[in-house]
Amino acid sequence: MIVDASQLAALSAEIGSAPARALAAVAKVVHEGTVSGRDRAREIFRGQVRELYLPHYADSITAEASALVGEFGPDSGMLQGGMGTGIEFGSANHAPIAHMGPAADELERELPESMAEVGAEAVLIT
Repeated sequence: MIVDASQLAALSAEIGSAPARALAAVAKVVHEGTVSGRDRAREIFRGQVRELYLPHYADSITAEASALVGEFGPDSGMLQGGMGTGIEFGSANHAPIAHMGPAADELERELPESMAEVGAEAVLIT
């Protein structure tokens, strides 16, 4: 009896590379989501204020992502970036200008679908 195992070796290689492909896809989703959150926060903020008020703040909102973790928000090392908490939540003298929370809420709705697509693609064997 002769058995042709060539297809089995190809299947084994395909399955063996699935985790690395999935991690790369997750990293891409995290990066794109983080950048999208940053851009949306800037857009929401700019839609609520005139340019003369806090002209540098929107540009201080940055995004950083690694393979599994992404964050966006004002960078306190940049012009007006240290004012993020006071802007988002307000103070005794100024009303809040919510922009980070709404941007994160939008991202929270989009992220599960994107991750589900990654999971579905990870289990497909071509």
